[in-house]
Amino acid sequence: MPIIRSTRLEAESRSGGKFYEVDIFEDFTVDHPSLRFKVNFRFAAIGKTPQTGTKTPNHVSLGGAEVIFQRLIDDKKFGPSRYREVHVVTEAFRRDLRAADERRARSIVCDACEAQVRRLYRPDIFTDAQYEADEPIEDDE
Repeated sequence: MPIIRSTRLEAESRSGGKFYEVDIFEDFTVDHPSLRFKVNFRFAAIGKTPQTGTKTPNHVSLGGAEVIFQRLIDDKKFGPSRYREVHVVTEAFRRDLRAADERRARSIVCDACEAQVRRLYRPDIFTDAQYEADEPIEDDE
């Protein structure tokens, strides 16, 4: 279920910092094309296990989810604890991060180094999913 919008708020308290996160996510398992969004939240002292909950026990429209989302954010920002917005994450931002992570993962080993390592092994090790290595490992001595 992709997160459409996410915000993290933080505030100082007597015992240290605390956070409050709010997400809008889309649930594709719902049959109704427009009522498939939920608003969930998490909160805790920083470094502690967060408590979770939802503000939408039933699925709502995207517009309805955004109103609930913004109301939660405003309640925390202008309430007695005076939370401040740390960052806002959108699905487009998450998609860009995933693409960057994939590029980074592919570039960990350059093509020349990968080819050099592949030359040390039989090709079927890399291409045959059913390959079974049952021969003993011998010492180089």
